[in-house]
Amino acid sequence: MLSKISVKELAGFISVLNGARERGPVIYGIGNGGSAATASHFANNIAIGTRSWDKPFRVISLCDNQAVITVIGNDSGYENKFL
Repeated sequence: MLSKISVKELAGFISVLNGARERGPVIYGIGNGGSAATASHFANNIAIGTRSWDKPFRVISLCDNQAVITVIGNDSGYENKFL
């Protein structure tokens, strides 16, 4: 599996993340099902893991509040949950 990962694409992704960290915007993650758990895990690791840095990453997983996601979906429709 690791041999199938493009080092060039991975380096590009890391560059985008580091650029965001330097500029200061929030990085948002999102997923569905198991990918939602992965997005939350990634957001926690990168945000908490860098909180002692001079410029920590600012990361939020849009999947982290299931109560809000489900009430919006139930009351207004799931197509409206991230508006």
